[in-house]
Amino acid sequence: MEPPCTKLVVSGKHWAIDGGVLTAIERLVPKGSTVLELGSGDGTAALVERYTVYSVEDEEAWVGHCEGATYIHAPFVVPDTKRPGWYDVDVLRQALPERYDVLLIDGPAGHKGREGILHHVDLFRTDVPIIVDDTVRSHEADIARELAMRLNRPMYVFWNFSVIPVEPLTAEDVARIQWEAVRVLEKKDHTFVKRYFTDPTPARDIDRLEWHEMVNELRSKGTTNPQQSFSLRVGRVLTFPGRFILGLFRNRR
Repeated sequence: MEPPCTKLVVSGKHWAIDGGVLTAIERLVPKGSTVLELGSGDGTAALVERYTVYSVEDEEAWVGHCEGATYIHAPFVVPDTKRPGWYDVDVLRQALPERYDVLLIDGPAGHKGREGILHHVDLFRTDVPIIVDDTVRSHEADIARELAMRLNRPMYVFWNFSVIPVEPLTAEDVARIQWEAVRVLEKKDHTFVKRYFTDPTPARDIDRLEWHEMVNELRSKGTTNPQQSFSLRVGRVLTFPGRFILGLFRNRR
């Protein structure tokens, strides 16, 4: 059975996070975890159904938009230096939660620029997974690549967002996230896709059924109990004398 589809919602100038991003969060942290998101929107409503959410928002009109989230109003500030504009750093230092389980970078608004985070990585936990939304755009893609490099972590690039986990993802995690990411891509028209890609027509057909089958195959492999495998049992019999003698020596120490 397919997981429920999370629709892309647009309200004003805020694009909601889509099913691919939500699935990535689900694979990275369990239900009930804490999500810190930079940039709030209609997608916050989907997050608060499953997680404790802190939302950093620079536009006052969006503060409190989704009931259940804890909002941090950090106005957009353009410094006198050559650094790019970003959230009010003094506010963030005082208001950011000490503990959270995943960081979602989806703000400030794209036209304002988001590279300010690269100058203030010290404000955030570096031991949690990071998701950078909208990496279909080169600006956000550059931010994701630099964060992954500076944190010395792997990065997984999906068509419109990137995941920087603490540990490498499993094959099933990747397949499930791609399954949902493709679902969103299927609904995009060529006009949208042509804004970011040289050719909006895939070289091979987009087939979610292919990813569905891959998920089932990987899941079935993952549920196989290695303790019951024939080769493991044979190996235990053959190595028993050596393990027994080694155990005796250890007990004498």
